[in-house]
Amino acid sequence: MIEFEVFRNVRHLAAPRAGSLAAHEDHGRVIAPHIQGIIWGDAPSRRSRACFSGGILNAPAIKIVEVHDFAGALRYMVKPPHRGRSVFRLTSGRYCRRPWPKMSLTLHHLLLSNLHQFCYPDLTFAGGEGRAVLADAKRLWRDYVPAATHPTDQRWPMYAGLVKRARG
Repeated sequence: MIEFEVFRNVRHLAAPRAGSLAAHEDHGRVIAPHIQGIIWGDAPSRRSRACFSGGILNAPAIKIVEVHDFAGALRYMVKPPHRGRSVFRLTSGRYCRRPWPKMSLTLHHLLLSNLHQFCYPDLTFAGGEGRAVLADAKRLWRDYVPAATHPTDQRWPMYAGLVKRARG
């Protein structure tokens, strides 16, 4: 699954336009796509890990966490971006990341309006035996929708089950 992380205090600075007196041109906040994934079976080998490079601001290439709640891990992977990150450089030179829970509604709108043409299957990929699982998930996405829930129902829509998509 490809997820997007919004950085509160990191800006994308580029070379200035020709004839400009500015030292750089500010292109706005950095929004970094990264992969959330599940690996079945054994942990990846050193050779497999070598296929991934680290991210921006010294982010690790791979962070492995043992899953104890499979449904929770899947929900975490497909959550919409609801908060960003603040990044601080420590005196040691390393970077420290902290949650930014008060990401503005304007920034939410900007992010979602630029990503609206993508649905979750478009941002999802699989390899090995996971390809069959992804094919089934894409079929479900195409043929079913979350069951309608009452507006006062506080459950996530998927907890209400699925219903066959009406064909027009």
